[in-house]
Amino acid sequence: MSQLLSPDGLYYWDGKQWRSITAGGGAAPPPPVRSSRVLLIVAAIVIPTLLVGGLGIYLASNAIFHQAQRILSSGHPECSSPGVRPGATVSSEEELCGGRLGAPYFGVDCTQVSGTPPGVDVYDRGTTDTQWQSVDITAGRDGCHLDVGAHHTRSFDTAKTLAADSVTIADFVTHTRVGGVGLQIACTKEATCVDFSQYGDGAYSLDEGIPEGGYENLTSGPAIFTAPLHIGQPNRLIVRVHGQAVTVFLNGTEVARGTTTRTPTAGYVVFYVDNRDSAAPQSVQLQRMLVFGSA
Repeated sequence: MSQLLSPDGLYYWDGKQWRSITAGGGAAPPPPVRSSRVLLIVAAIVIPTLLVGGLGIYLASNAIFHQAQRILSSGHPECSSPGVRPGATVSSEEELCGGRLGAPYFGVDCTQVSGTPPGVDVYDRGTTDTQWQSVDITAGRDGCHLDVGAHHTRSFDTAKTLAADSVTIADFVTHTRVGGVGLQIACTKEATCVDFSQYGDGAYSLDEGIPEGGYENLTSGPAIFTAPLHIGQPNRLIVRVHGQAVTVFLNGTEVARGTTTRTPTAGYVVFYVDNRDSAAPQSVQLQRMLVFGSA
């Protein structure tokens, strides 16, 4: 491998072209950087409420907030399938949120293991690191412990690539509003990647990975009115990829929908904890991750 690295340390020059340092395997590409536009939207909602004074105005603002929540939530489809509940059992041929589950591709129940589950690779990377580091984790009845330090990202990867047309289900508990969590589907550095991230402050982002580097945003915004993360309680995140169509449900509410510009191909499935922007640690327990074909 040539010693000439790109400024971000993610690529090297092989004499003809820039190539990924971990091409052909290893950790999936890091999640995209959060969009400042999303944070501005959230700020535009929160700051005026903080600035108003007086108990009466506060109570009125609170009532308006909850009324807006009800109105905006009504515009986002709800999934009534029993399988949307965290911990609910799902199986092949079952209808789930507008589609049928195909054959099982992958399944891990972290509440039944004591360490890194078989068929899984766990990686960690700091914002100043040039490469992902393989790490071991502990697990117990509460799930796989994905405890992430300040300015770090930790990923929970399938050891093998899986077909792109799929339904991925992740049950997890996050204990703070610091940072966020996400799922990457059909992910390789050489091809493409579907990436959904949800943050404790309510922002979400659905992105498409560009071959050999970078991301393009498909849709983003605040989810505080529609499907906020349950802090300290189980959440179920569902990402369906069928052809170029992507649909995301969080706790039974559709959060995002988009169409990729490229047809995804087989790749790794990754659950990750994104704590790059925080100076405080983040604790997440991944209870189970299931992947089915998208029928």
